[in-house]
Amino acid sequence: MSVAENHHPAVLRPRHHLSALGAPLLLLLLTIGVFWKLTLTDQYTWMAGGDTARQVLPWYQFQASEFHAGRFPLWDPYHWGGQPLLAQGIPGAAYPLNWILFSLPLRDGWIQHKFLNWYFVLIHYMAALFCYLLCRDLQCSRAASLFAGLVFGLGGFVGSTSWPQMLNGAVWAPPVFLFLFRAMRGQATWPSAALGGMFLGISLLSGHHQIPMYIALAAGGMWLWHIWRNRWRGCGPAALFVLFAALTGGLQALPGYEYGALALRWVNLPDPVGWQDKVPYEVHRQFSFPPASLLGLVVTGFDTHANLFLGWAAASMAFLGVVCCWERWPARALTFTALFGVVFSLGERSFLHGVLYSLLPILDKARNPAMAIFLVSAASAPLAAFGFDALMARPVWARRLGVVGVVFGALVLVFLTILAAADKAGPETHSPVTTAAIAALITGALLLAWARETISWPALAVSLTVVALIELGNLSAPGLTSKLDRELIRPLTQMSEHADIVEFLRQQPGPFRVNYDQASIPYNFGDWHGVEVGGGFLASLTRNIYALDVHEARTINLLGIGYTVGKESPRPGESPVFESASGMKVFRNTAALPRAWAVHRVHSAPHEPAFDPAREAVITGTAPVLESCEGGDEVRVLDSIPGHIRISAGMKCRGLVILAETFFPGWQATLDGAAAEILEVDGALRGVVVPQGSHIVGMQFRPRSVYAGAMLSAIGVLGALGLAVASGRRRS
Repeated sequence: MSVAENHHPAVLRPRHHLSALGAPLLLLLLTIGVFWKLTLTDQYTWMAGGDTARQVLPWYQFQASEFHAGRFPLWDPYHWGGQPLLAQGIPGAAYPLNWILFSLPLRDGWIQHKFLNWYFVLIHYMAALFCYLLCRDLQCSRAASLFAGLVFGLGGFVGSTSWPQMLNGAVWAPPVFLFLFRAMRGQATWPSAALGGMFLGISLLSGHHQIPMYIALAAGGMWLWHIWRNRWRGCGPAALFVLFAALTGGLQALPGYEYGALALRWVNLPDPVGWQDKVPYEVHRQFSFPPASLLGLVVTGFDTHANLFLGWAAASMAFLGVVCCWERWPARALTFTALFGVVFSLGERSFLHGVLYSLLPILDKARNPAMAIFLVSAASAPLAAFGFDALMARPVWARRLGVVGVVFGALVLVFLTILAAADKAGPETHSPVTTAAIAALITGALLLAWARETISWPALAVSLTVVALIELGNLSAPGLTSKLDRELIRPLTQMSEHADIVEFLRQQPGPFRVNYDQASIPYNFGDWHGVEVGGGFLASLTRNIYALDVHEARTINLLGIGYTVGKESPRPGESPVFESASGMKVFRNTAALPRAWAVHRVHSAPHEPAFDPAREAVITGTAPVLESCEGGDEVRVLDSIPGHIRISAGMKCRGLVILAETFFPGWQATLDGAAAEILEVDGALRGVVVPQGSHIVGMQFRPRSVYAGAMLSAIGVLGALGLAVASGRRRS
């Protein structure tokens, strides 16, 4: 029996054994150590980047506030006239592990920076731990599995990405592969297939669709190969895998599908596209992975749209894993997964991407093919574990790799020395290349020493792990920003400069909305401060609000935008009523309509230019029968919290009460406690017909898609776990 086929070869086991709990604990300590700037000091942050500061942090603040108010955040009233939150996906509202973060104690009402730092670090630990468990399940030694866990959790896509929704989707790739491999080798086939699908569904719950789609492509390719090899006997487990992936992802998939059909999405084009529109291939071309960036496998800095870096030590072990363990099905499957990730990520430079883009439904929505390079690190990490263990059985390959590393490192260092002597480039110019050359030289020397039996196996294992940690630290550490760097930290410090504006606005009678100069306030002002605004930074927007053209004066008045924050008012006639210490001013718009009002005249056809929304309305569908009467109605908002509104309506006669908030499926109305119909008014708002007299109109956001999705997710998780438990009992 060959070493590659033997799952329990004594020669692969290191002389120094880590306990079953000791390795995961060591993995945690090493992860904390690599991110010491976040865990052991309060001087750095990972959230100073553009999207994380202006979108993610305000979203998290809003959701944390809602959790502490005892509400699940389904509706976000703080931008664009109100928008569904969970259905958008990228706020991460459907991801159960985010709920823990949102439930942690606030400080003076604000989400705490230290919790955000630990949240970020623990995401990387989860990635490392899951990869460790995958490798242990593939019969790798603890030392090799720990090495692979560090490579996946700290290197490549996971080690270089700061967008948490992307990371939260990526960490579940190892569990998907773990149970997929179990199912394919006949180990509790049906429960394993269900659990693999369940973990893919959990990946989708993270909020962003791209990484789960790429994991699904890799898993689908493995299933097709398995079915072909086994003459269709694998169809049943494959179908079960797909079923449980769909069930578990239901909490995000169903609301997301409903929202997608009614929304427009910005995809790096001047105009947004709809769900039924194929994302143009030109967008995919822009986000293709350049072939030159493949050098980023061992040299930092070659990261265009995505990062591939693993470092010389990890890449060497992955290569060795391919060469020495090719006879094993998981090694071949992982190798083809990595190759697929490379070829697909090349985008326009690879016909494979174009063919799949054209043939596979919704794959066009993954507009960044470069992100598929994630599959390289997801596959290379367990391959590195195979190679790590194979060193003991294949000293000849240790010698060969050692020679390559030493020669490469020495030649590059000599070349750089010549360049420096000729004053062709400064040290900073070739610093990443120098680091890679030194890593290659050290790794090669260690392998040669092992091949010549001048160092012990434990010394080699520890040394290779240290080299990998140093290399991977050069990837993750530069992404952290010092709080003393005023220029880089500016996106975060700006968020604390407008407290006096917020205090002034809260003292004004309302409710009302606010517009603000997004060049001067480049973050989601509404979510961060709990102020309802007419705009904001979003990746998508409901069609009805977009169609109103929120920059027109008529729309601004219709949405009740009573104030504008900026250095100058963008519209004439608005007078300044407050000036902030930051230099920003608040301008009042006296023409803005109230949040709720009543009309007695409606049209079911497009309105004329002279249409007055304060006195008449346009109805989508059949216009209701109303009454005309003299005298003013008394309509006011009694209370308004996210997802729940009560309106007092004193009507002189039968009329239509209009609420200036986005019409969207899932809103339910009551009139004095009895169910009432909500009409789409003026193209994007909500209205309820109210008879003469004093009444209370209530509106609650109770989307059926969310409740149905939650039920499907519960069935998926409980069903997969139930199958696993039942299978375990039968085996015992």
